[in-house]
Amino acid sequence: MGRMTLQELLVREEELRLTAYPDSKGYLTIGVGRCIDKRVPGAGLSRLEVLYLLNNDVAHVKRELAAELPFTVTLLDETRRTILEAMVFQLGLPHFLGFHHMISAVQAQDWDTAADEMLDSDWARIDSPARAQRMADAMRSGKLSED
Repeated sequence: MGRMTLQELLVREEELRLTAYPDSKGYLTIGVGRCIDKRVPGAGLSRLEVLYLLNNDVAHVKRELAAELPFTVTLLDETRRTILEAMVFQLGLPHFLGFHHMISAVQAQDWDTAADEMLDSDWARIDSPARAQRMADAMRSGKLSED
């Protein structure tokens, strides 16, 4: 039997967990013993780790949306495709697909109706009103504002 690496030992002793859990002291932890509890100094993720996770999530969202709406996504300009991808990122694909009228308007390239449909939702009224307004404005204009 070969020598056990540090990683193998830690996975055995700490376990590999894909979701957050309380450790033996009650601190929020994830992965292999990575404390992410804000009560612990120095806990959390580095900027590079967060960006790595974000890049993975973005790639997943792009694949998911392209698989679900291939013709729509390939025919859209970059701004409007980005808006749809951002909605999938926040809402998840199943909830995004509930925006039937918006998706139909996007397919018809009726940007005003698509924007109106985005705003006619609990997402816009309750969950994320400012974000929804910015995204609807971008859907209408085809331009993403940096402010």
